[in-house]
Amino acid sequence: MRIAPVLTNPNESRILVSLESGKEIQLWLEANVDLDDKLDCWLFLMLPVCMKLGEDLEVTGTISPTAVNAFHKAQEELLIAHPHLKKISLLHEGDLQEDIARPNRTVGSFFSGGLDSTYTAETVKEIQTLVGVWGFDISLKRENHWNLSKDLLEKYSKATGK
Repeated sequence: MRIAPVLTNPNESRILVSLESGKEIQLWLEANVDLDDKLDCWLFLMLPVCMKLGEDLEVTGTISPTAVNAFHKAQEELLIAHPHLKKISLLHEGDLQEDIARPNRTVGSFFSGGLDSTYTAETVKEIQTLVGVWGFDISLKRENHWNLSKDLLEKYSKATGK
């Protein structure tokens, strides 16, 4: 599987995914804050998919050495927990860019609004940012359900200041 960045605006990260089958699709993330132009997050989002398909992950674009190291550690943990997955390689074509320590970085947590994520948000004091993702818990085909959930997530976020 090959991923390459697609030009976007500052609060979007968009990639073109090329599968070994020849199929190409675009995936994207949107946020209400500016996103980094590195592809680090995509390494972790695509890792389990590539391991399931048994396809190496080829990345064209900027990634950080920290993400590369974490990618390999995450893969080892996934292989222990899910032995049916296949070990893959990370192939990189582009710049390696060190992370720059930024004082405005925050600790985030994926948040569905369910019991587990709410408990985490309430008890882990370091969490400053909640991340809701359409497609994790709610099917992309259920837009009405997502819109209802998104409204509740935003209300909780505003009420907690996260």
